[in-house]
Amino acid sequence: MEHSHIVIYWRKMRISKKNPTGDLGKLTVRINWGGSDYRPQKAIGIALLKSEWDPIQRKMLSSAKHRLGGLLYEQYSRRIREIESKIFENIEALRRGEKSIDQALGDVLGQSPENRMLEFVENNMTRKPIAYFKAYCAFMKIKPEMFKWSQYNPATFNAYHTFLLEERKVSTSTAKSYLKDLKTIFNKGKEAKLVASSLEFPSIKGSYKFAGESKVFSYRDLAIAIYDSKDPMDILGCALILLGIHLGGADLYNICGLSPEFYDEEGEVWQEGDKIKFIRFKRNKVSDNEGVQSAYVPFSASYIEPLVELINRIDGRYENDYLLKLTEKPTGAESYWKNRGFNGRLKQLVDSKNPIRWAGVRATFENYAGSSGMPEDIRFLIQGRTLKGSQAHYATTASRLEIIHDYHAKAMDKFKSNDLARLLFIKAFVVGVDVEHENTHPKEILSDILGKAPKG
Repeated sequence: MEHSHIVIYWRKMRISKKNPTGDLGKLTVRINWGGSDYRPQKAIGIALLKSEWDPIQRKMLSSAKHRLGGLLYEQYSRRIREIESKIFENIEALRRGEKSIDQALGDVLGQSPENRMLEFVENNMTRKPIAYFKAYCAFMKIKPEMFKWSQYNPATFNAYHTFLLEERKVSTSTAKSYLKDLKTIFNKGKEAKLVASSLEFPSIKGSYKFAGESKVFSYRDLAIAIYDSKDPMDILGCALILLGIHLGGADLYNICGLSPEFYDEEGEVWQEGDKIKFIRFKRNKVSDNEGVQSAYVPFSASYIEPLVELINRIDGRYENDYLLKLTEKPTGAESYWKNRGFNGRLKQLVDSKNPIRWAGVRATFENYAGSSGMPEDIRFLIQGRTLKGSQAHYATTASRLEIIHDYHAKAMDKFKSNDLARLLFIKAFVVGVDVEHENTHPKEILSDILGKAPKG
């Protein structure tokens, strides 16, 4: 397996009407896996001069832009990035024995049955499961014809179950019926080797509880807590919760120990004017392990640095080398939360099925990340969880960090983080915190978040 790889390379084309000088070559995907003599390859539909392709970085050079034009150049670049992302995913699938070489090649090129889920469902299911599948697609905000098997996973089932009970207000038995039919589709896909063999559908016995479900709270609950905040410490508790969600459910130890140094989409130190900004850290449990991948969390959202400033303005009592000024040492982070009674404050602010607690921050992030379509490997990179094999190699390339940024933005949109921050800044000002805010009544923003006028 030492020389196993999936790679994009430049392959010379024969002389033809389209290539009269013989200078053009096709970008081609080739798989060499496990020492097998079978090494399939297929062109990806992009023709370049050899001088326009960087075989080390696997990207087009700027010289191609002059020949192709800006629009075509961007289309080609996007296609190459998409393929690189799929290469990363399929290397792991091959390593785990979840796909054949042909399946991996088809998936990389977007030509496998994995990308035609609706066709499979309509050909193999009765009317009711088809209807439930389309309702599930509507929840995911993805057209059924665009839905992929890779988006049909336990994390999204968790989120959908919560949606059925809390948003649709269906009974437990009705939710169970929905999920039973979705499970049938899942198992059929597994039989056809379209679902990874390592994935398991959550248990639907009894009351039908998913792992961590009791800890998941809603953005609606946090919105109400912010709206009903009565003093700066209430605001501080809500602000820390929102920051924790943005940081992927990181431990308080890690949050209080964040360095104020930022990184760009190349994993290098961020400079003013760089497109994307990340903050980097290693989880407390593995911080001493040099081989563990660092977490990279996007810090480019318009609300995130003002949110940090708000937290420091309310209770920034120490001069230290950390981004937050709440404790002298990160080791005091957990006691900081407990000693200020934030869990009790939040419980008084909103009466919900699952109270807002720090213990639920990670589960809540994972719930909304799953429902936004974030793949598990991307979530692991955001959370700084252990990566193996080729994942560790590809984790911090430019294309991977850009993908992390895009998926993280979708998850935060799902949690309505931007609107929650707007409401937070206004309420902070109302309760006496000197902070910049927009001139909008809090009730208007709360109404936008809830989708209806708030009570009282």
